[in-house]
Amino acid sequence: MTDMTEPQIHIIYGEDLPGMQAYLETLAHRVLGEQGTGDFNFVRLDAQTDDEERLYAECMTLPFFGAQRLVVYNNPLQRLRSAQTQKRFLALLESLPTSTYLVIWVEDHWIPSGRDKGWSAMRSAGKWLLEWVHDHNARAVEKSFPFPPPAQMPTWIIQHARALGGVFTPGAARVLANHVGNDTHLAHQEILKLLTYVDNRRPVSEDDVLLLTAPIGQANVFEMTNAAAQGNVKQALQQLEILLTEQDPIGLLALIVREFRLLLLTRELIEAGERNAQVISERLKVQDFIAQRLMERVRRYTLAELEAIYQHLFETDLAIKSGGVEPRLALEQLIVRLSRFQGVQP
Repeated sequence: MTDMTEPQIHIIYGEDLPGMQAYLETLAHRVLGEQGTGDFNFVRLDAQTDDEERLYAECMTLPFFGAQRLVVYNNPLQRLRSAQTQKRFLALLESLPTSTYLVIWVEDHWIPSGRDKGWSAMRSAGKWLLEWVHDHNARAVEKSFPFPPPAQMPTWIIQHARALGGVFTPGAARVLANHVGNDTHLAHQEILKLLTYVDNRRPVSEDDVLLLTAPIGQANVFEMTNAAAQGNVKQALQQLEILLTEQDPIGLLALIVREFRLLLLTRELIEAGERNAQVISERLKVQDFIAQRLMERVRRYTLAELEAIYQHLFETDLAIKSGGVEPRLALEQLIVRLSRFQGVQP
């Protein structure tokens, strides 16, 4: 049986998808027992394909051969836009049978600075839901999952690899962190690939990371975004075509996001008066030559322009993951948008 102090409704949101998944799996074991997410009473729905009627039916269904039922509803905010649909959804939350536990899963994007600083979706489209949770904190809980600070990524990689049954040397963890930044979703994909490569028979080494997590791909991302910044859309789209033959659109978008996240943070440091490449390198946890490249590149953009680009990146990510736009087309549209931010020539 579940501890009666366990909140019945969990709102989890953020960009650290592996962290959200780990939270869900731990909750499933607490609610459903040993089988966790493999239990008959675990149901996962997606708002893009499963409507409210399906959600209501699953929430009201009695458990099979157990005392509790756990329902997960992925990314519902796009569906719950009108006051009427929000009212119906809140009525469902307030009428859940005691045997049903509900997790509302929202993939969100943290905007690190500027007027729109904060969680992009939950701050706006999900504000009504957070207000309800705060008024019902005896039954509901909300938890955010930001990316970990860059300095913590090597430790995160070592721990995540261990949870997946493998081992990373400290050097390999540092190299991988330098390649993927603090994007845990991208890091998770790379860790799985590297553990498969060594077949869990030995620790992943620095050489393994350098071999399989190709820095060439990142260099091409730089070339692509730099071409767009120069207004050379044709060249940027040609680079995009090449990159899409090497990796999936979500992984490629993660690399583009990392590029502009570093540019945004670099611009903030420069605006605060920092001009030393070595200091910027240490603050961003990147190699010196990358910091120098960022300082040269960021002169093309104002802080406001980088914040606007970051919003475009979030919209592209949402469009791809929601199925609203075909991934290749979404990335092509993004490149065209980036070409409009040519800023001041260096």
